[in-house]
Amino acid sequence: MIQTNQRNISAFMSLLCYLATGLVLALVATGCDLSGGSGSGGSASGDGDGDGDRQLVFRLFAVDAEAADNFGEGVSVDGDRAIVGSMTNAAYVFTRDEAGVWRQEAKLIGDDPARGDRFGRSVAISGNIAVVGAAFDDDNGGGSGAVYVFRREAGGSWSREAKLTAVDGATGDRLGASVAVSGNLVIASASEDFGEAYVFGRDDGGVWSQESKLVGDGLRQDFQNESVAIDGNRAILGATSNARNGREAGAAYVFVRDQTGSWSREAELIASDGASGDGFGRVVAIAGDVAIASARRFGGEDATYVFRRDGDGSWSQEAKLSDGDPDTNSVTSAAVADDLVVLGVRQAANGRGAVYLFRRGTSGTWSQTTTFGVGLATDGDEFGRSVAINHDVVIVGAPGDDNRGNDAGSAHAIALQ
Repeated sequence: MIQTNQRNISAFMSLLCYLATGLVLALVATGCDLSGGSGSGGSASGDGDGDGDRQLVFRLFAVDAEAADNFGEGVSVDGDRAIVGSMTNAAYVFTRDEAGVWRQEAKLIGDDPARGDRFGRSVAISGNIAVVGAAFDDDNGGGSGAVYVFRREAGGSWSREAKLTAVDGATGDRLGASVAVSGNLVIASASEDFGEAYVFGRDDGGVWSQESKLVGDGLRQDFQNESVAIDGNRAILGATSNARNGREAGAAYVFVRDQTGSWSREAELIASDGASGDGFGRVVAIAGDVAIASARRFGGEDATYVFRRDGDGSWSQEAKLSDGDPDTNSVTSAAVADDLVVLGVRQAANGRGAVYLFRRGTSGTWSQTTTFGVGLATDGDEFGRSVAINHDVVIVGAPGDDNRGNDAGSAHAIALQ
């Protein structure tokens, strides 16, 4: 009971700081275990963009944090539950209580205790299902890859439900370099040869099996720097080497699932001003009728494009988002929810990193409203290496954070107003 009271007091103090001032304050939550384990500690702070916005921020750490963990390599959020990946063959699940305090609920691990499988670098969560990619798993040959599925039981414990591999998996496929989950559907990228993506489904008996193999144009290396996302019965795949707008201009493909479980390509998305070398599609995301895809432009201003699906099922470009700084490094992560888009740039400001929040107004115009990073990160943190967004919270990974040891890493849960 004493520990619970301390948590509540710390959360209340954090909230008071948040309400009292728009300045960047730090409150060390003494006795408040924000990450759920003895001695793991944490902090809460108010942060904004200098224009009056204020956010309540919880900084998350792994209970067993050590140097070189790179905790924060991947993040995902759904409701009051988030997952944070690391480079130590582990991923961590956090839950948010009624007071808004986040703490660690579980540590998920793979088969191989070594780091070679890259288990934890890509993660996703939806309801009671968590998914972790292991792109260098060798079940089907060196670097063939695999995807682990975990399920949360009624009592709050997590257990492994399945390990997924491609039916035609082979050496170098790197299945699971990017993963996403929506309900009982999991999608995972595979980058060798034609860069396919695989969809797996769970039946009523709890058995997972491969449901489909998705391919864009079927061109070799079409999906370099692969990225995948899924929401309901729609999925999106990035294809950075697609040559529709010039060599390596890039594209993204939207697929839709019908009532029988069959998948078909619905649209090819390309930038209206695409050009050779853009690498459009290096980061993709989808939510409802909105999809986004980022392009990298060496020596020029990077951009992320917003597409919307209209009533007749066709997709069209709605906006082009940018922070307006031609010196900003490439977008490394992106997420979309409702009328919100969040973009992470891990190498901004000497590797400190930055995260940009865009909102869509009632007129349909998108505008940048907030920048996160000032007061939350220091040089080398790579704040924004990974991002995820819910309607009321943004999760940001900072795998270079040195608070718990050199490159031990952290994640930030930023409450949205």
